[in-house]
Amino acid sequence: MNKIIRLSMIFATLFILAACAPSVPTATPTIVPTLAPTLTPTLAPRLTPTLAPTLTPTSAAPTHSIANGEFDASRAMEHNRMLAVTMGTRVAGSDNATRAGDYIAQQFASYGYVIEKQSYAFENWQDLGTRVQITAAEARTLDAHPLQFSPAGKAEAELVVVSGVGNESDFAKVNVNAKIALIQRGTLTFSDKARNAERAGAVAAIVYNNAPERFAGALRDKTANPVLAISGRDGQMLLDLHAKGVVKIKIESDTMLAQKTGRNIVATKRGTNDSIVIMGAHYDSVDVGAGANDSASGASVLLELARAMSQKSLQADARLRRI
Repeated sequence: MNKIIRLSMIFATLFILAACAPSVPTATPTIVPTLAPTLTPTLAPRLTPTLAPTLTPTSAAPTHSIANGEFDASRAMEHNRMLAVTMGTRVAGSDNATRAGDYIAQQFASYGYVIEKQSYAFENWQDLGTRVQITAAEARTLDAHPLQFSPAGKAEAELVVVSGVGNESDFAKVNVNAKIALIQRGTLTFSDKARNAERAGAVAAIVYNNAPERFAGALRDKTANPVLAISGRDGQMLLDLHAKGVVKIKIESDTMLAQKTGRNIVATKRGTNDSIVIMGAHYDSVDVGAGANDSASGASVLLELARAMSQKSLQADARLRRI
């Protein structure tokens, strides 16, 4: 009796927590689908995608009749529009992330896949409110925010400009004990800068960008004191004030680490042998943007691949196994 062999293809959309320094919040870009390339006469006719209608998070994208197993870029664009425009920001563990996971599961199920929702716990950092003020030589509010994983804390002290990029040798040239260190971004990790500031006795650190705009980032290691980020323009403003006299800063930063629950959405299609092909994408976003590119685009392409491949009888050849 012939051995019954099966092929399992698992589409796993995985949460990935942002740990890199994301860009400054910007408005969600308008998503405009591009025309599919002209195909040769022996292939399917040229596809001309149109803009998808406005979708609601509680319903699936418009249902298309599945005529063949060809990839359709306009369908992928509809999924991207749903995730990034209609739903918007999808921070891991948030209600919007849950809705996004449910939407993805519904789409997979509509293509005939067996669905599994895998829950997992993770530690989530939150900024509950941060206020930074210049109290001398003039009074004004500073547009500052904590780096991700910066601890909660309060400090009011004199600002000290640290030359260089915050190496230990840079701190050896100034006295930051019981003061707030102003450090330029670049070369060293944020954690290294923060650690060097703490070892020198600073009660907080402010990192200003090496470009005019604001920036966001994350600490790799735990720190005892708040570590804040400001734009290069505000950094230059502080440098100018410091050149004229004593500058004092007041910091009140309320942050916390909380346990959250995320979900992997796993869709399986059985095949003809025991080989397994895994394709994956994450569908969450950072909290400063809707993540149309990172990674609603990846999840959307994955969904359209799932639809197209649901119509194919997959064979376990070497190329397929290398996907």
